[in-house]
Amino acid sequence: MGLEDDSLDPTLPGTLEREHELAVAAALQPVLRYRWASQVADLRWDDFIKRLGTRAFSDAERDAKKPPYALLFGTLAPSHCRRLGAVKAGDLSDVLASKLRELGADYAPFEAELTQAAAALRAADQQRKLLQADDATHDLRRRALLDELETLVDATELGVLTARPGDGDSVRAVLSPWKDVTRVNRDDGKDAPDAPPA
Repeated sequence: MGLEDDSLDPTLPGTLEREHELAVAAALQPVLRYRWASQVADLRWDDFIKRLGTRAFSDAERDAKKPPYALLFGTLAPSHCRRLGAVKAGDLSDVLASKLRELGADYAPFEAELTQAAAALRAADQQRKLLQADDATHDLRRRALLDELETLVDATELGVLTARPGDGDSVRAVLSPWKDVTRVNRDDGKDAPDAPPA
């Protein structure tokens, strides 16, 4: 049997921990994909706003009070726009798209790019909301399972203590069977670890 086959043998200590690690890694994959997609969409939108602001400022002869810069951004600097969240950035995109249409053919390529960047940003935000809802549902299930586990542990402890009053070692042996227990060897006085159950 290969090493890979042994790693998921349910009779080996640590198998449950390995299965948990694999389950967590599988659960994190969509979250990591979302984060990457969200960061890419945000960077794309930020880059677009920076380029649009630079072009409009240049076309306004470096005067923020002249069109087209004043028409597009007013008193809102592009650097501030880049710090907006996804929802506000999407709303601003709608406003900017209508203003870009007013500016005519010179700014038509910007309008198409803005539409794409805003759509990607909105999609990433929608995915974030779905993953957060799924995570919240998972958290509720996890809490319910932890409560159930705690109830079972309490019942087990009570059953062992009822059967063997005052025997804390039995409780620990039942609830933590793979934990190494150090005992004093009566022959030589040195500590000797007990072997885990076979």
